[in-house]
Amino acid sequence: MTKIYISHPFGGLAKNKKNADSVLKWLQDDMGVFPIKEPFGSDTHNIFLSPIHILGHLYNKVDYDTGIGWCIDLLSGCDAIIVCNGWENSTGCNLELAYAKDHNIRVIHINELRAAKLTKLAVDAGMNKAIASLAGVAMLQALNKKAKEDLQRERAKSVN
Repeated sequence: MTKIYISHPFGGLAKNKKNADSVLKWLQDDMGVFPIKEPFGSDTHNIFLSPIHILGHLYNKVDYDTGIGWCIDLLSGCDAIIVCNGWENSTGCNLELAYAKDHNIRVIHINELRAAKLTKLAVDAGMNKAIASLAGVAMLQALNKKAKEDLQRERAKSVN
């Protein structure tokens, strides 16, 4: 079994919880076509650990340091971390990412999974592997560009 931590911005905001719900649903349901373990090896038994879903109800009941400490404790037992869009503006996501890097926990950006899934689906549908890989790279670039634009919009909103 592979334990995979989902790092997603939260800040106690309902919209971030809703986005995290969508990410978790996609990983649990739609990634059945492309088991997340595939980049790690042959075992496809995964458990996705979302601190928003596990600890989010305590957000306003404990101080930030205690809450992020619990998140890091959860992360410390994981084999990988999936970093979701918007992490750049999230103190918690940045702390989780730094911890993962310092402790040799595999880091995967959500857009890498989306691009890899597209590539696998294209190859499974009969597309030449090299062409499918190029399509996957193009998708990754487009997803990263969109994520960067979304981040700039969020920053502009917070300034105004």
